[in-house]
Amino acid sequence: MVTNLPPEALAQFRKVVASRTPEEKLQNLKLYLSMIPKHKGTAKLVVQVKRQISRLEDEIAQEKARKRRQRSSSIIPEITKSKSTVVLLTVSENISKCFHFIKSFTGVSEVNARHDTYKPFDIRSYKFGGVELIFLMFDFSSISRSEMLDAARKSDVTVLLADTMEELSEGLNVLSKLGFYNLFFVNSKSKVIVEEHGYGISTIGKSKFLTESQIEAIVIGAYKYKGAKVYLSELSTSYALRAALERGASIKPLMVISTTDFEDIILDDHFSEIGIVPSVFKLDVTNDDWKETFLESVLRNIGKIRVFTKPPSGDVDQEAILIRENGTVEDLANFIHRDLIKSFKYARVRRKSSGSWIKVGTAFELKDGDILEIRAL
Repeated sequence: MVTNLPPEALAQFRKVVASRTPEEKLQNLKLYLSMIPKHKGTAKLVVQVKRQISRLEDEIAQEKARKRRQRSSSIIPEITKSKSTVVLLTVSENISKCFHFIKSFTGVSEVNARHDTYKPFDIRSYKFGGVELIFLMFDFSSISRSEMLDAARKSDVTVLLADTMEELSEGLNVLSKLGFYNLFFVNSKSKVIVEEHGYGISTIGKSKFLTESQIEAIVIGAYKYKGAKVYLSELSTSYALRAALERGASIKPLMVISTTDFEDIILDDHFSEIGIVPSVFKLDVTNDDWKETFLESVLRNIGKIRVFTKPPSGDVDQEAILIRENGTVEDLANFIHRDLIKSFKYARVRRKSSGSWIKVGTAFELKDGDILEIRAL
């Protein structure tokens, strides 16, 4: 942004940043454009603002058209989750890409349907590695915004299938628009935490995408905080900062699955402007362990681990219990039954890496794949 703009133009720009809806942003952008002095030094800025206005006008028109076509009720069924269920919203520009991925994962062309089939939406479930994976599959190019919101909110993680730069850019743009409706996609490596505190801005940590002046413009200028502590991650963006500032925002993790290595590409200037920094899983079906690696990546993104339980004189339950990362024996005991901890004597844990049993107490920290046997009075 040009720095020598008149004060009223700078104030109007803050209103643009703080806009809550596309309609409000369009109105504020038009006012902002009218306040920009027209000379050689602002020519590039004027072109950029006009492009933003044009894109917003197209987006608003498309959304109105979609609402006219919208069904009276949601196509997304209610999902009953078990102790091992993970719901993945799987999206691409073409639903056939979703089916192709499911076929690669399961080894069969059709997976047992949990519910009736819908188009351009479908739902499939598959059990692997002790976890029930429920795939909500979407063709985002022809689904309504409200249905996309409904599916994302019912999911634990969103998975974008993209093999080209165009697919990646389009998918991230579609998902970023859900921020207008208080739904954001932020992973641990781009997470921001904001605490109201005193006066002025105090930043903890550094991000390659945010300067202190940008943070101040958003936190104090747009969101009217008097002061705040802002905890940054290495890849925090203005999008992630707004997600942290929005009251009642729903924040979900996002993965990109691709045969292309997008790990470095998503960090360039174009994608940093979109603001979503997803985790990237490079799909290589020639690797025998890719399914387990994919599942582990999903669990890391949602902050969960698998623990398998075993009764003292029985076999290991092949259905895992999902608990939070860094969860303890006490956490799992409370999950099984809140009174179990009262009669707890000790537990035995067997790690994938060791194969031998170790005796542990309630504070012992569990890891993904642990087998746990609880002894009680």
